[in-house]
Amino acid sequence: MAIRLELLLIESVNLVRAVGEGDLSEAQFRASQVGDLAWADGNSAVGNAATNLEAALRDADTLPSEAYEDLLAYLLAELDVVLKPLRHQ
Repeated sequence: MAIRLELLLIESVNLVRAVGEGDLSEAQFRASQVGDLAWADGNSAVGNAATNLEAALRDADTLPSEAYEDLLAYLLAELDVVLKPLRHQ
């Protein structure tokens, strides 16, 4: 579990970086990676959030940036829920 969580965090950072740099193709790939890792770890909330973000990024040229930025914020909030118990160990 620890290795998958570390990979999930690394991919999440890469996703945030790609969105921040405006590289939406890379961001879409990273969202897919985050989703796959979350689903493999049994975390459906993060998996669903990543899948929704990936779908929005596929249509990013027709959506305002706020749409996928809001979905990114939601994904990060769901990831924070996963991390919260680890803060108290």
